[in-house]
Amino acid sequence: MNTVVVTAADQNFFSMLQTMVESVAARVDPDHVSIRVIDLGLRADQRAALSDKVESFIQVDWDIVWPFTPNLPEHKKAFTVSPFLPKYLPDAETIVWIDADAWVQTERAIPTLVAGAQAADLAIAPQIHPCYPDAVSRGKVRTFNVPLLRGRARRITSWGRTQLRRRYSRAVANAALFKPTYNAGVFAGRGDSPVWSVWEQAYRTARIRRPRDLSDQAPINYAIHTGQISVSPLPATFNWICDLRLPAWDPERAQLVTPAVPYEPIHIVHVLGQSKYAQHTIKSLDGSPAPVDVWGTPLAATAEPT
Repeated sequence: MNTVVVTAADQNFFSMLQTMVESVAARVDPDHVSIRVIDLGLRADQRAALSDKVESFIQVDWDIVWPFTPNLPEHKKAFTVSPFLPKYLPDAETIVWIDADAWVQTERAIPTLVAGAQAADLAIAPQIHPCYPDAVSRGKVRTFNVPLLRGRARRITSWGRTQLRRRYSRAVANAALFKPTYNAGVFAGRGDSPVWSVWEQAYRTARIRRPRDLSDQAPINYAIHTGQISVSPLPATFNWICDLRLPAWDPERAQLVTPAVPYEPIHIVHVLGQSKYAQHTIKSLDGSPAPVDVWGTPLAATAEPT
């Protein structure tokens, strides 16, 4: 089976891209799994540094065009390329996408994603775990003063509902209110899966009025929650969102694990959002500071800030 692990990055994401590529290369059989990178503005020396592990660097088009597209920087294509991956990877039987700010910690990660892609149209992890702060992703209750009613009106909302309401109908957004948000930073699909055409159509249907509306995650959640594709929902350990909860360190296994019993190994660590920029101290299971950072890099080898 020909499996392609693909990601995208520009020169500013190179250090993260390098960690991601090296983590995959160390844990897959190169005879069955290849690594390819969508080049959104890498320098020649950066491509050369990865050439022994990356099969090819791919240039992509604006496959969906809006009036503001000509003014967008190249790296914004990362938000639109996902539905068109079979176009750029025509020989791939299974496509595994991993964001450049994620890295693979275990050998189970890629085979599990591939197995999930064989069992359904799409393998993807919802942003749900007992250690995460919200059962509904970033759920909140908003209170409004309503003088004529002599009281307050309360409206429950969530990140997922807000994103869907911005791009689709109120009915679609409300129906998804208590449903999980699926994170599009890690997923897998067969090359011939219907997910790609459905995802493309969901993107074309979305109201995209300005660059900030570009999102591959909202359209795929729309496709999932409206029942247009089947999903293999993977555990959160296959896309651990560090921005929601930092992992813990198990010194016996020398692995990052979930920060609560039974301390499951985290297969893919996603250093999402502010977690990639802030300084973090990961705790070992005994409460002491861990000897690694959120990228699994030994702290002794981390350069001192200048």
